[in-house]
Amino acid sequence: MSRILIVNPPTPPGPWYFQKDRAAGLGTAAPLRPKASRPAPLAPHDLAQIAGYALDAGWQVEVFDPVALHLDAAGSLAALPATAPDVVAVRLALFSLEQDLVFADAVKARFPASQVILWGNVIHFTVKDWAGRSRADSVCFGEPEAVLLPFLRGTDTKGLIPLTEIGPTWRTGWQNVKELVDVPLPAWHLLPLARYAPDGDLSQLVLHLQTSLGCSVACSMCPYFVLQGRYRQHTLARVLAEMRYLRSLGVMHVQFRDANITERPELPRALAEALIAEPLGLTFTMETALENVPPDDLRLYHRAGLRGLITGIESADPATLALINQNPEWSAPISANLALCAALGIDVTTMYIVGFPHDSWASIGETIALAKTHRSRFYSVSVMTPYHGTPYRSQALANGFVTTDAPYRAYTGFSAMGGTHSLTADEVDAAYRAARATLELHSRWHFPPAGLVPQVSHWLRFAWLAATTAPARLSARWRARLAPVNALVSHAG
Repeated sequence: MSRILIVNPPTPPGPWYFQKDRAAGLGTAAPLRPKASRPAPLAPHDLAQIAGYALDAGWQVEVFDPVALHLDAAGSLAALPATAPDVVAVRLALFSLEQDLVFADAVKARFPASQVILWGNVIHFTVKDWAGRSRADSVCFGEPEAVLLPFLRGTDTKGLIPLTEIGPTWRTGWQNVKELVDVPLPAWHLLPLARYAPDGDLSQLVLHLQTSLGCSVACSMCPYFVLQGRYRQHTLARVLAEMRYLRSLGVMHVQFRDANITERPELPRALAEALIAEPLGLTFTMETALENVPPDDLRLYHRAGLRGLITGIESADPATLALINQNPEWSAPISANLALCAALGIDVTTMYIVGFPHDSWASIGETIALAKTHRSRFYSVSVMTPYHGTPYRSQALANGFVTTDAPYRAYTGFSAMGGTHSLTADEVDAAYRAARATLELHSRWHFPPAGLVPQVSHWLRFAWLAATTAPARLSARWRARLAPVNALVSHAG
């Protein structure tokens, strides 16, 4: 029996909460507050999925996740198995790409006779930059369902590209699976699940589940459409089988990790009806474009176990929404559905982005003001990021907002990599920090009394007035520090 080792490289050092499954598998790195404890690591759905493919194909499978074990690079290498597997599959992400490649080289040095395969969506647009210096054997140039699954089954090696073939002028198509047919379940039981659960309590563990791949909305800054292409769904039978499997592991809550689970609503409706008819004892969170969900569907999903919902609002500026391929007239149905979610007891996370090409202090302030009217349970603020292959990256390069020489480590999703037509990169970063702080204060999770935010706003205005009347040698310094905050507070009310 052939043996495969599936490896998730260790997290780079630093004050980050690294989530490799986010941003269409490119990964994000959210900054941690000073002295804040690091949350339990996110259970990696893609590792479990590859493990399931290999197990179904008859391989002997071992999953090694140094992130869950809190191992650094040296500790990870020391903890590798003693005997060499036939294949080592090493997962790459964007933020950690340089460290991942170094780690993969060390794995190849440890197991020179093993076939080391690199996989991850980051390969699509970056492989020509580093193929010549990697010591790995090959890359998975496409979705795992299209490349690794046939390879593991021994039916096809298309899309498994030797690194020696890749040069500056090399070109081939990224392999996407046509339909999600006969796709094995993930093998979560091969991962150290207690390591991903708060205090090791599996009843508190949240695992991801995908009912689909791709998204047809094609927002200009989003990597999902670029990397996953058109929308494809699993069958109802497979989704139900996966939910039963997760429940058998002791899981009580799952998060559907689809870019837009209700793009084709027939499957989620049928799933909800099945869960109502035969309850599994699972609650769930879903991510969707809330403006396209009929109120009756929300009520149906709630009856089936929907307790959390994630939706992108992005910006309050109509021109910005139009530029990213979203309809500014969606505001009214979103607001109505948010009110319905609140009435049903569904905790909503609304997501916003700072740093769109036409963003200014005024537009960001208006976005914060809009966010406060939504009164979400949670808020998520990120920074416009020029992910490789997206239309926004081309626009940002053409306008001089960003350059091509930014290190991979800069692609956190929460760091300002460039400016806008009105703001510098430093100002975008200041706006992001102020927006994040303002909405965290406003969140009912942190501060139930709504009256606290006006008090903080008044304090910030007072600080600004104090700085403007301070001695000249202090005034310039404090004006520079407080100008972004004052501008945002003035517009956000």
